[in-house]
Amino acid sequence: MKDIISVCGLKCSECSCYQATLQDDDKKRDEVAVEWSKAYGASLKTEDINCDGCNMGSNRVFAHCKECNMRLCAISRNYETCAECTDYPCTQLDELHKMVPSARDNLDVLRDIILK
Repeated sequence: MKDIISVCGLKCSECSCYQATLQDDDKKRDEVAVEWSKAYGASLKTEDINCDGCNMGSNRVFAHCKECNMRLCAISRNYETCAECTDYPCTQLDELHKMVPSARDNLDVLRDIILK
């Protein structure tokens, strides 16, 4: 499977929600809903676990991604990822990348390709 990189640099293709959607697997969706509800203090249901990737042009994205400021910013600027942005990196990304440094690495690789 080809890596799908989200707006902020996370690998959608490695995400449990994306994988459950791709496989159309309700059992996996249920497992992810239970796991993420515990991990993030949320009340997720099986039907909440549907996502085609936040920058794939689909309206089917995970609930948080629908309201994600980084995603909304990229959409408003017509960018597929934040790597394309002249303001890269911004404070919103910095906060996320402190928690998930690999997301920054993914965007840096994309940015190097874009700037060549």
